Amino acid sequence: SIYCLAQNLEDQRIAVMTNALGKLLRSSLNDKRDVITVSEDLQVTRDYLSIQQIRYGERLQVEYDFPQDILTCRIPAMTIQPLVENCIIHGLEGRADVGHIDVCVKRSGQNVVITVTDDGAGICGEKIAEIRRELAGNRTKGEHIGICNVNQRVRLRYGEEYGVTVESIGGEYTRVEITLPGDWEETES
Repeated sequence: SIYCLAQNLEDQRIAVMTNALGKLLRSSLNDKRDVITVSEDLQVTRDYLSIQQIRYGERLQVEYDFPQDILTCRIPAMTIQPLVENCIIHGLEGRADVGHIDVCVKRSGQNVVITVTDDGAGICGEKIAEIRRELAGNRTKGEHIGICNVNQRVRLRYGEEYGVTVESIGGEYTRVEITLPGDWEETES
């Protein structure tokens, strides 16, 4: 109804946001799979970002880097989007100039490595140490729910040798990297 009203009023911003929000809700409520393809997870991330792009306009630039053959790799659902959301909330929020987010998915030996980097506020000293302690201990405090949740789900599914690492320099950037075992969906020839 909101989408149709926006279309009738010729307000494309509301139409795009409503359509993207509907897709996000459908994917989170209807899809009960724990594991999806990189392609599907990237689509959820793009739907989320289409809403944020309307909010931030040209001040938010997102780049993707991945080979086509990585798209059929299976990863836990909602792996990339929470990290991109963290970039916006903690790295780019309140920023007047253009902020950049880079999403990279690549093979590394038998593994898949997902890297999400922003050029925002960065994370300083004790705060980065606290996040790393939480990631190492597989526990979540109130402030780092998204990143710790992704880490816990990855480690529970694949083991302690996989998971999330964080690198950051205050005022410059934050890079979150997730290492997962490669698990490619079989394609029919």
